Amino acid sequence: MFLSASGRQEEVPLCSGGLKADDAVLSYARKQEALVQDLRLQIETLQRENDVLREEEITNSEAMAYCVFHWIVENLHSDDISEPGYYEDTPNEDAPTYLSAPTWDLDNGELYLKAHSRVFDPQDYLLRESNVAFAVFKFYMAEHRQTTVRDAWKSNLPLPCPEPFKEIIQLVSGHMVAALRSFLDFRKLQPPNAPEVVKPSQIHSPFLWRYHRRDLDSSLLPQPQAGLMAMLLQWIDAGFSSLYEKADSQFERGVVSYDTVLSRARARPRSPALPEQLPRSGSAGSTILL
Repeated sequence: MFLSASGRQEEVPLCSGGLKADDAVLSYARKQEALVQDLRLQIETLQRENDVLREEEITNSEAMAYCVFHWIVENLHSDDISEPGYYEDTPNEDAPTYLSAPTWDLDNGELYLKAHSRVFDPQDYLLRESNVAFAVFKFYMAEHRQTTVRDAWKSNLPLPCPEPFKEIIQLVSGHMVAALRSFLDFRKLQPPNAPEVVKPSQIHSPFLWRYHRRDLDSSLLPQPQAGLMAMLLQWIDAGFSSLYEKADSQFERGVVSYDTVLSRARARPRSPALPEQLPRSGSAGSTILL
């Protein structure tokens, strides 16, 4: 029964045109089944898109986040920094650690370092920052290259920016640990004398493994590892590529200097300062010794 154009109800034969009732029901069922299949395909497509977006979100959050801490070392003589065992781990809650880079100041004729935005417990700070892939710890002391600073001060010239005498990168996230491990696992591409590194949780300047593996392409890694390694290598290269190039130049001429004795890797004793709860995910073991 249907409404006509005039609004009156009209009866139309169900099987008009020779179509049987059973065939009509079957046709309707097929249309419904096709509709359900189409909806299932749309749901599967949306699920795949969500998976891609979720992976990109993980990649972006991991790859874009890192922290830089500045540690002003006190009561340490400049001769001590070359001795094994000094400051091989990241600072703990007792160390004077800051988010801002230090500057020079003068007190009773003595130059000293000062900084702002102190962090009393860097490890707790990292635990609260859920998207940090790695943290950079720069180590400073007033006696490091102070002769140059004093000469500038006596000549009434602008004081040069304090330079760290050491840098440690702490791998915080499990994704970052896995990315470095995968990058270093390009066995066929590694030079025969490249330093060995296993189960990293920290890496130390001047990052000799990077010096020996500058030809490796981190973009060959899957995401999010490729993005993480690109960020880490960009940080290292920005601070140490000039040193690597200087070493290359001196090695070609058969000479070395204090700054470029890169081939002498010295084992460093392990200190218990690194908390067991870091990295937050994945697994990490001993310190990289380079």
